[in-house]
Amino acid sequence: MFEAQKCLTEELHEKFEKYNNIKMLNNAVSNTNGDIVLLYKETEGSTLASQYKRNLDFYNIDLNQSERAQTVRLDSFIEKESLSHIDLFKIDIEGNELKALEGMGNYLNADFVDFIQFEYGGCNLDSHTSLMEIYALLTSKGFKIARITKKGLCFYDYNPNMDNFMYCNYVAVSKKILL
Repeated sequence: MFEAQKCLTEELHEKFEKYNNIKMLNNAVSNTNGDIVLLYKETEGSTLASQYKRNLDFYNIDLNQSERAQTVRLDSFIEKESLSHIDLFKIDIEGNELKALEGMGNYLNADFVDFIQFEYGGCNLDSHTSLMEIYALLTSKGFKIARITKKGLCFYDYNPNMDNFMYCNYVAVSKKILL
């Protein structure tokens, strides 16, 4: 698990320390290694913390605190840890999803990863990332994308009307799983 906020990394480490198969890292996942970024947040341990200074004035939320963190590319981590396959890769990083996917390099492919779950919504306004860009990247790497709904997975081809910045969870499924 990667968590950029130090206080949450410590909390998660304590929660999972008895499990040998869980590694907790205090890093922000992105498309660069080692760059120091600022995490903007309104409180310590915020679930809204982002690498982007988000404008949440309309919710009366001011991300007026910041914290420094190190970034990591996932391809570097995969090589360092000698990972041979990822069953499920879950991303919820407040607008930085596209950069995290780009940071997987050649490992972002449907033979290496079975499922990639990601969130799309208002954070993407602040990061200037469209759902179209995420769809284009994932479909070019052999994934079919579905929206996660109460009734299950609904597979859709990209349509510009989907770029509405309304919060939604998606899953990219390896086409080899769908066969």
